[in-house]
Amino acid sequence: MRLSLRVTAGALTAAAAGLATLATPVQAAPVPRAPLPYVFTKADFDGDHRADMAVWRPDNGTWYVRRTSAGDLVQQWGQKDDIPVAADYDGDGKADLAVFRPGTGTFWMILSANWSGVSQPWGQWGDIPVVGDYDGDHRADFTVFRQSNATWYVLGTATGAGRSLLWGQWGDIPTPGDFDGDGRTDIALWRPGNQRFYIIHSRDGGSESRQWGHREDIPAVADYDGDKVSDIAVFRPSNGTWYGAYSSTGGGFTRGFGHHEDIPVPGDYNADGFADIATWRPSDGRWRVDGQFDEGFGRHADKPV
Repeated sequence: MRLSLRVTAGALTAAAAGLATLATPVQAAPVPRAPLPYVFTKADFDGDHRADMAVWRPDNGTWYVRRTSAGDLVQQWGQKDDIPVAADYDGDGKADLAVFRPGTGTFWMILSANWSGVSQPWGQWGDIPVVGDYDGDHRADFTVFRQSNATWYVLGTATGAGRSLLWGQWGDIPTPGDFDGDGRTDIALWRPGNQRFYIIHSRDGGSESRQWGHREDIPAVADYDGDKVSDIAVFRPSNGTWYGAYSSTGGGFTRGFGHHEDIPVPGDYNADGFADIATWRPSDGRWRVDGQFDEGFGRHADKPV
């Protein structure tokens, strides 16, 4: 199965305007479900190896991106109930504007390589999108976690090959990352009930688990020690503190940085190869990056991308 819809660059404006019509959900009465966890992914939209400040605004389906090397970008793409899933789907080294529509189980993207619109059906109502490069081809793969059956479904962007894996249970929060340093995203999750990370290594198929955090924490996996391996970490809203464990040494770190309402947005904002501790605060729309900057970009109800 390959990408199923291509819109020419000249027709992009019309496609964006008609997005709601093109994929209006048609479904039976919904079955009550737990709220979708918000899985955050920090993206580089201009290919300069720096995480960019970006938000997606649900009320108008518009992206606002402050690219560090290419200036600001404003683009309508998506509709109210979509979930932003920016990632590099075309392998050009730049994150693409993208949303996942839970009502129809469809990914909608604008590919930065040629600024064309593309859609891919993959998933169903209630799935949690967890895109990542699961096959190591430097392109994000369409991936969802289905809480109802605790199954991950991965569709290779380049090959069109699909696979599924049972891993997790109801209430788990997906935390994909490269935990073995092989250049491929590993299937992983954090379980609030027992505060454990559960990880499957793509290198050899082995698994590991580690207790880390408290029930109210927010997982914040990133490469904080610059060794190209994801580190487990959580942000604790109750005291505004980060707790992590370096993969290179096994040692832990603690950093007070944040407020009870903040959303953790770790990423490499200065291109030094290390993920920076950072937050976005909905009440004032400010991005705060530890030791670097404090800047307003966005407003209440936006979603950091």
